[in-house]
Order: sequence, then structure tokens, then C-alpha cells
Amino acid sequence: MLEPRAEFVQPNQTLRVWAELRGSDGARSRVGNPLFAAYLAANPDLATAYHASSPDHDRSRFAGPVSESIARAMADVRGSDANAYGRRLALMLLPDVIHFRPDHPTGFSYAGQNGRHPADDLRSLTAALLTGRSTAAAPRPVPLQDQFPYFLPRPSVS
Repeated sequence: MLEPRAEFVQPNQTLRVWAELRGSDGARSRVGNPLFAAYLAANPDLATAYHASSPDHDRSRFAGPVSESIARAMADVRGSDANAYGRRLALMLLPDVIHFRPDHPTGFSYAGQNGRHPADDLRSLTAALLTGRSTAAAPRPVPLQDQFPYFLPRPSVS
């Protein structure tokens, strides 16, 4: 969870945030945009190359394959527009980072992808954008506060 101090980022400046996780075996995993994570879960053939790469190389290495696979998946929904949709979505997804402007409302929705709040309904958003089909809204997994820190402490068990 990232909550920078106000002076950390200048007004109108965008942070490009991503993380790298290392397992106990040294295996590297990247974490960025939840939309790309959903795409990658459905396309594991790209996972090895993706996790070995960095956001600086995402568009040059993955824009073509990502665009083409999205177009194939959307062909029955978008028809002749599927190729253009695949290209637009690939450019939106890559580089695989979360864009965050502290001076804008936080949230990952259709209206905008500015950071990510734990209550954001990512399942519905990713399903609609990547498959063209809507799903029921996901229930909130844990109780949350309206401001940082969002997660409430667990109630003590007596």
C-alpha cells in the first residue's frame, strides 16, 4: 500500500508504480496494473518473459502479442473493431504500472485508473474490458475505512 506525503509528488505529476517480489527460491514476480494481472493469468505463455522484464521494455516486447490476443478474444463481441480495440487496450495496459496522481481521486474504475483503493471492484472491470462481458459486482472482502490506512484492525477474539 502506498500513501505518499503531499510534498512527495508535485501537483499534476503522475507516479508510475509497480513492485517486484522475490520468492524464497529467488523467483521474480512483477506486480503492476490489476488489468494486466488478469490478462496475464489468462495468458500464462507470456508470464516467464514478463516477470523477467521491466516496465521500460513492456511496450516493445508485449504490445503486439497482447493486442493480438485481446483482438482474438473480443472478435465475437466487437466484430471488425476488435483489432483497433486490442491495440487501444494494449497501449492502456502497457507499460504495466499503476498510474497515481495524489491530487486526483483514488480509484480504479471505468471513469479512471488513478491508483487503486482496496474496495475497487476489479473483477467486474477486468471482465468487461478484457472479455466484453459484465459480471456481478464483487462483494467487499473486508471492512474498510474511508481513508488511509484503509484496513481496519481485526476485532480481538475473546
